[in-house]
Amino acid sequence: MDRRMPSIEDRASAVRVVSCTPDVWGEGVEVASSIADYAKAREKRVLYRPGTPYMRFGVENLRRVLESTTTFILNQAGWKQLQEASKVKLKSPADLLDYGSESIILTKGIDGCEIFSANKQREFSVAPWLHDKFKAVDPTGAGDGFSAGLIKSLLGNRSVEKAVEYAQVAASITCSRVGTSSAFPSKEEVETAMRSQR
Repeated sequence: MDRRMPSIEDRASAVRVVSCTPDVWGEGVEVASSIADYAKAREKRVLYRPGTPYMRFGVENLRRVLESTTTFILNQAGWKQLQEASKVKLKSPADLLDYGSESIILTKGIDGCEIFSANKQREFSVAPWLHDKFKAVDPTGAGDGFSAGLIKSLLGNRSVEKAVEYAQVAASITCSRVGTSSAFPSKEEVETAMRSQR
């Protein structure tokens, strides 16, 4: 582990672990595992959102990172790929809770998301006003926008319900623009949109 990492990690309340570039040997999963282990040992909230291509490694190869993850976020395409690649039969995203994460979030695009936690499954539809106000032109970056909004809200001590609402607004704004990082909304844009519906 890089000696500079403790100064960054020790100040953070949460760590978002991503695996962006699929690799043949799974080094990205090993790096993600190391970061998640390090953060968990320091009692940090760990959110893991691997890219869909990482799901081809199967749950068996993601196990170590899942053991140190507080929240595991994946989309429907990733879920399907994970089911197909895993040696064990996964019937529901809730099955991933057996690998150590406290909650699993399955994002479903315009259909919202589902959150699975111990003995609980909740569905969150996207509010109709979001479809009307923010016409989708490019879904690129929607998952990152959702994850960033969720993390920001959770760190602000919002309830899960409020955090998902905030995340869905951030993702909706992102999809209404072309591009990736240039499409991400500011905190002010998300909060203005939310206030306009109250």
